[in-house]
Amino acid sequence: MKFKNFLILIIILSSTLFYFFEKNKIKDTIFADESQILMDTVVEIKIYGNNKEYLNKLLSDCFRYMKNLENKLSNYIPDSEISKINKNAGIKPVKVDKTVIEFLKKSINLCKNTRNYLDITIGRLINLWGFPQGNPHLPDEKEIKNALKYKGIEKIIINDKNSTVFIKEKGILIDVGAVAKGFIVDKAIEYLKEKGIKKGVINAGGDLRFIGLKEKGKYWIVGIKNPFNDNPDDYIKKVKIGNWAIATSGDYERYFIKNGKRYCHILNPFTGYPPRFYRSVTVEAETAFLADGLATAIFVMGDKYKKFLKNIKIAHFKVITIK
Repeated sequence: MKFKNFLILIIILSSTLFYFFEKNKIKDTIFADESQILMDTVVEIKIYGNNKEYLNKLLSDCFRYMKNLENKLSNYIPDSEISKINKNAGIKPVKVDKTVIEFLKKSINLCKNTRNYLDITIGRLINLWGFPQGNPHLPDEKEIKNALKYKGIEKIIINDKNSTVFIKEKGILIDVGAVAKGFIVDKAIEYLKEKGIKKGVINAGGDLRFIGLKEKGKYWIVGIKNPFNDNPDDYIKKVKIGNWAIATSGDYERYFIKNGKRYCHILNPFTGYPPRFYRSVTVEAETAFLADGLATAIFVMGDKYKKFLKNIKIAHFKVITIK
């Protein structure tokens, strides 16, 4: 097996959610689907229409659109606009695209609404644990305490008039891994709708958002992976999904075991350590951005999420927790 194919297989097996198309095929419809590696995962787009050639071209255009957004928003791409903001922390404001400002404003607002249990400024802490570098390990307690000093969404200064972003304290790093994928999926969904698509789905490594219903009166069916079983085809629950999004955060995808304890890649911004309340949290919401970000925040909060999130007004909001 070639290395590229092996890599794709690994990423597919790590998906936390999967939907059931082949078992329940939609009759008498033309569709096109394509998969590519974006955002460090396999992204699949499937769209329906009445012109196969148009659908295939639209898929290619949509993937280019998503890649362009990733190149701006990923803090893991060295020359992205988010990376430039990080490199100039405490030094100077950085001129950025309007989409970056839109994204950061939405992210900051969500951090505030989750009482900073979702915090996009803990990049220093995340790097300390070594997950982004592919070298996860348990840091020294003093290192964790020191890293926790370098955070604070209030230190991100956005200037709409000049279209600039400035982190006013050197050492603070933005990490948008919990929300960027969802935001990009939402933008791609908007793009497809503008091009006339009325039915389809984007699956970005388990972050799913649908356009329309599967058929008139029929919902899409999504399976939630069983966190207690390494079998990628084992799901613990099936849910019906309409014209909205669903995402899962769990401790079983990226983790290591140290002295018999499991340490996952999702970190509590207040303690500096991975939380141990749930094995997985699945959130249904109107957008992939909200589903993605809230799944992470609730995973960190634990059972008190009901109290903290009761005032968030979302058209569709459902939480499925597995302990």
